Amino acid sequence: MPYNKYICPDGQTCDIDKCLNECRIPEMFEADRCLSHRTLKAISEQRTWNGHPSATQLLSGTREEYLKIKKNYAIDPQSSIFAIFGTGCHAFLEGFLENDKMIAEKRLMDATGTYTGQFDCYDGKRQILYDVKTYGSFKTAHLMGLVKHREPILDENGVQKKYKNGRKMFKTFFTVGRRSNFDVAVQLNAYRMMVEHAGYPVKDMQVEVFTRDAGTFAAKDRGVMTNMQLVRINFISDRWIQRFMLTKAHRLIEAVEQDKLPPPCSYRECWGGRKCQDYCAVWKWCDKGREIHGETT
Repeated sequence: MPYNKYICPDGQTCDIDKCLNECRIPEMFEADRCLSHRTLKAISEQRTWNGHPSATQLLSGTREEYLKIKKNYAIDPQSSIFAIFGTGCHAFLEGFLENDKMIAEKRLMDATGTYTGQFDCYDGKRQILYDVKTYGSFKTAHLMGLVKHREPILDENGVQKKYKNGRKMFKTFFTVGRRSNFDVAVQLNAYRMMVEHAGYPVKDMQVEVFTRDAGTFAAKDRGVMTNMQLVRINFISDRWIQRFMLTKAHRLIEAVEQDKLPPPCSYRECWGGRKCQDYCAVWKWCDKGREIHGETT
């Protein structure tokens, strides 16, 4: 079952159909609505379950995806704004394919016919598989592996310099350390296997990251100095990728077919509980989610 309600700015929910027909709290807004009709309509569009999970679904917790399939739930439209812009960015870039060997936004099936995936762009001339992501600077910095360092600025006598107000002076620089890119690496490698199975060789995989808060102090303080950034993704063993994806796919398919609630999401999948607390749309249907929210009954 899909999400069928929006969470309004006053915290109450409203059926999406009713929201699209007429705002329930027009007096709260200068323009009689929180968002335009077309934006709310675009957010309401969603992929329906057809028995074949997508690669994106398989990167989330099995319980979370099971509940999204089985239960009606509500979402905050504001949480989907950047997804809409990301989709629009893909569509815009599709109009600038540089050669006739470029393929964009094509949905494929894995070699076993179990799960699907839709890659952003394949450049057949250069044999590069691209994916476009829209991230905040925190996630961009982790994807790039940026590590912040601060060193004292010393004078000729080796004494740390100070500003006029007495604060000590430091210089800040960044190095590249361990990259946090598990999800996107697994996703791109799964897409790569699908593309190769369709007969197109892949020599390189790159993520083009658009940073939502680029140019702000917070982004620069994390070492993110560009609006968009290409990040190369390493190849992962085909055997490992297929084992991971098929294991997750079979768990989700069996849970849906047997109508049986899967085990709770792993520590990685629920971000150590942060996703349950602030970002999971179906936490009310999950005992772990209710416990984190203090609703144990």
